[in-house]
Amino acid sequence: MLGGDWNDVNTAMAHPGVYPGYKYLPSFVFKGRVFIEAFAGGFYDTFNPVASNEYSEVTLRDEEGEKQSGEGFAPDFNVYIGFSF
Repeated sequence: MLGGDWNDVNTAMAHPGVYPGYKYLPSFVFKGRVFIEAFAGGFYDTFNPVASNEYSEVTLRDEEGEKQSGEGFAPDFNVYIGFSF
């Protein structure tokens, strides 16, 4: 749709984060072949749309029309249970 209401947008994203974790090897099950890992931390999310046309401005908006930044801290917690061969 050239010449319409659409703009080409390039988006730059970065997700720097920290996830300290712990790995547990229960010796009473399968002689150390089963492991449990837990990680807790988070990352800072950046989301910056850039319009390819220097005369237009791109603004992120939600369904109600309020402006959204696309940036913020996102906490995360993961637990992995695995088996090694």
